[in-house]
Amino acid sequence: LTDSKLGKKHVINSYGNYNNIRVQYFSTTPQKFKNKKIKEKYIIYPAQFWEHKNHTNLIYALGLLKKDYKKIKLILIGHKKKNYFKLTELVKKLNLEKNIKFVGYVTESEKANLIKNARALINASFLGPTNIPQLEAFCYGCPVILSNVFAHKEQCGNSVIYFNPSNREQIASAIEKIWVSDSLYRKYKFKSYKMAQKYSLKNFSAKLVNNII
Repeated sequence: LTDSKLGKKHVINSYGNYNNIRVQYFSTTPQKFKNKKIKEKYIIYPAQFWEHKNHTNLIYALGLLKKDYKKIKLILIGHKKKNYFKLTELVKKLNLEKNIKFVGYVTESEKANLIKNARALINASFLGPTNIPQLEAFCYGCPVILSNVFAHKEQCGNSVIYFNPSNREQIASAIEKIWVSDSLYRKYKFKSYKMAQKYSLKNFSAKLVNNII
């Protein structure tokens, strides 16, 4: 089982073409949590601080946005290890301490509450073929800003705002769109709810049964 048609192609290229290689798109289910309303406006990125998660370009993009939006806010979820210390130094260097908040490890229910109340979830990863954070965002009707790598467009279609993860200006522009436009926020919030239906556990289970029979 592969996570996408592109993933299937990768397996075939590596191991040969067999008739039992099938596509099984990922799914996720919403957590049960008490929705604690968060008044501040922010973008969220739930990802460990590995190099391929591309926090560096995202932080530089926030620096670009701060020139016009002094109160732009980014919340980063992840264990305080790997590139964490290097990234905190970069935040200090760019004078973004008031704009970027490292919250460390959070529980699944805490993460769900943060995503639910976010202006948007961003996933700046360089790698794929697909990823889970955007599926988590869909569960809570959170708009998604996503790197245009590998099979992300296969996974998410026209339901998210895409950017080139190597281009800091594009990252900044993608964030700005959802940050300033309430109508665009509502549009992609609705799209996220629709995508949550597409990748529901019910649909995942039915597809899985067909794949293993």
